Amino acid sequence: MKSIENSSKILALILATSMSFIPGDFEFYHYLWFAIVMGLVGIPHGAVDHILFQKTSGTKPQLSFFLKYLTIGLIYLLTWIFLPQFSLFIFLLISMYHFGQGHWIGKPKNNLATPFYLIVGGFYLSIILSGDFAATKVVLAPILTLNEIPDFPLWLIPVLLWVTAWILDQTCNKSNGPLLFEMIWLGIFLYQLPLIVSFTTYFGFWHSLPNLLNIYKDIRKENPKADYSVFIPFSFLSLFGIGIILLVSHTWFTTAQLTLLFFVLVSLISAPHIWIMEKFFQRQKMQRAIKSQEV
Repeated sequence: MKSIENSSKILALILATSMSFIPGDFEFYHYLWFAIVMGLVGIPHGAVDHILFQKTSGTKPQLSFFLKYLTIGLIYLLTWIFLPQFSLFIFLLISMYHFGQGHWIGKPKNNLATPFYLIVGGFYLSIILSGDFAATKVVLAPILTLNEIPDFPLWLIPVLLWVTAWILDQTCNKSNGPLLFEMIWLGIFLYQLPLIVSFTTYFGFWHSLPNLLNIYKDIRKENPKADYSVFIPFSFLSLFGIGIILLVSHTWFTTAQLTLLFFVLVSLISAPHIWIMEKFFQRQKMQRAIKSQEV
């Protein structure tokens, strides 16, 4: 599994470099790469929440589970309609937590885990959004007006977050050296990329793929015959629904507006997904704690 993850990350870095630093107009390929990655790992990594619910609760998901799942998404949709800026803030906040949490797969939890999640996730989000600030401003323009020229250097935000992460690491057990080093080199790399390429590279290969492989490995513990097909049904439903909405909307919206719409639609899935993943991660950490005590 680790070899698949590492080789995929190397491929992603090569493709991101090719599309970003070689002269030419590659915008079409930026969005094509985005669509491929979202279809192969982005959406699928959240497509087995019903299976994860069964693992964490010990019971098969009933109608009430699906109703609760859809209700969370529906409530969030209403907040996007009536309180778009507040919804954006919530989306960024839970994304920070969820992104940061993904970097602790297989690691023991400590008392400062939650601050670490927010800081590490915030670091990568700030890198992605500030690196190509002009594109970020255009995408968010329908709901948020950003200054043409920021009041301070935007790179200062991830730098301060990294310093805070280092201080926290010194406070606890100083075991996050590799993570802090990766934040430096990957952060500098992502900061140079166009918005879509930067997001696709990080979200696809530093968040979705590690989570998908972790979930797949956990599923195969109980069902060795399970394969990638377990991710297909709900991935197809999600992609089909999102695709139809974007297809209908493309005659009225610009590319930037369609990009924002896509992320709004994804956020409706993300809200209940993060709730399920929190329970799943807690279960894994509890299992590791019990295993270590037995040893």
